[in-house]
Amino acid sequence: MKPQKFIRLAVYSVIAVVVALMFFNEISKVYFLKNENKRIEERIEGLEAQNRAYKEEIRAMKQDERYIEKILREELGMIKEKEKIFRFKEE
Repeated sequence: MKPQKFIRLAVYSVIAVVVALMFFNEISKVYFLKNENKRIEERIEGLEAQNRAYKEEIRAMKQDERYIEKILREELGMIKEKEKIFRFKEE
């Protein structure tokens, strides 16, 4: 093999390896970004569902007297007039 052909072949090989490494690097970045995007979209969906639930709870607190009574009884321990609370000891 002539020296010029060998040098050309070596230069082309080096260029091919560099291009392949750059291509692989870019593909790995795209793969990472797609996974990151999917993870963020799933988080957004979860937060939107949670937001809808909070809005429904706010609506119930503003408009539904039974819901308000339930919250007052369960979370604040309030009772109606003339009601009695019985507490039993656990054995």
